[in-house]
Amino acid sequence: MADEENAPEGGEEGDGKAGKKKIFIIAGIVVVLLIAGGAGAWFIMSGGDEEAEAETAEVEVVVPAVTYISLGDKYVVTLQDGKRQRYLQAEISASTRNAEVVDAMAAHAPLVRAKLIELLGAQEFGALRTDEGRQALRDSLLTQVNTLLLAEGAPGEVEQIFFTDFVLQ
Repeated sequence: MADEENAPEGGEEGDGKAGKKKIFIIAGIVVVLLIAGGAGAWFIMSGGDEEAEAETAEVEVVVPAVTYISLGDKYVVTLQDGKRQRYLQAEISASTRNAEVVDAMAAHAPLVRAKLIELLGAQEFGALRTDEGRQALRDSLLTQVNTLLLAEGAPGEVEQIFFTDFVLQ
């Protein structure tokens, strides 16, 4: 009988120790999960802001704003097409990333306009009717404008020339 009396007490002690072990294990898992969750939240919250700030700073430094410049009122020139007289009417704009080029274009606007009228008037009507001809004209205008800016000591150049209106008649 002594063995029977000791057995239930030993069994109850075993269940008590096992229950305490389970509680400590569960509490340990909960603590580890809370720490991991907090660390993950902190990493996500702080890492995203630094990346966004770095990207914003990079964009501001690397890519200056493009400025568009109108090269004056409509250009109207006469073109010869065999024995017929034809007309070209165009509005021209340019783009640059250098504010000093904008100032130089404004300072030399009459010279730029005179040279562009001369260049436009020398074109062949048939060539301007094709996309390739208009692209070649834009390239010629870009070269002419940048040559003028260089000759006048401008600190930069025009990047592109655009036709904002182009009519052949």
